[in-house]
Amino acid sequence: MYQNKVTLIGFLGSDAEVRSNDNRSFTTLSLATKSSYKKDGKYISHTEWHRCVVFGKLSEFAKTLTKGAHIQVEGELRSRLALLGLGPAQVQAPSATLSGGERIKSALACALWRKQPAQLMLLDEPTNHLDLASAQALEDALADYPGAMAVVSHDAAFLAAIAPTHTLTWTPDGWRLTEQD
Repeated sequence: MYQNKVTLIGFLGSDAEVRSNDNRSFTTLSLATKSSYKKDGKYISHTEWHRCVVFGKLSEFAKTLTKGAHIQVEGELRSRLALLGLGPAQVQAPSATLSGGERIKSALACALWRKQPAQLMLLDEPTNHLDLASAQALEDALADYPGAMAVVSHDAAFLAAIAPTHTLTWTPDGWRLTEQD
């Protein structure tokens, strides 16, 4: 059986429908998803409609959904972890077996993408154990972070990419807080 590995997050366009086929009951959904990406410094977004078929235990839940409900199809977190370079092997592995970079990615994923993201993140050299692609994925993830961050980093490109509102810099005359434009 084919299993869709694509993450779908969106709104239902109509009430879920329960159907039967060969003595099997299943639920169908029309899901509108909105995706966006950055291209040439501009955000591009579009909406697509998907027809989802849900079997088994999830079908019982799915049949209660009504038009306008916001849902997240299972796999969202796995897709986000994949963007950070954490595949199925790392997701299933005990944290003690992960590398330093993989542990950082896992912890950041928990803070960034739980139902209610952490309100404050203290990041001490967050790119130290990350490869270039993972550092870029982290920059992208932090760009959408709604909370406050205190970041210590010697990575000037990373700091520029996350565009802090203020910087605190040590000078021979002491600490200096500067508001960024």
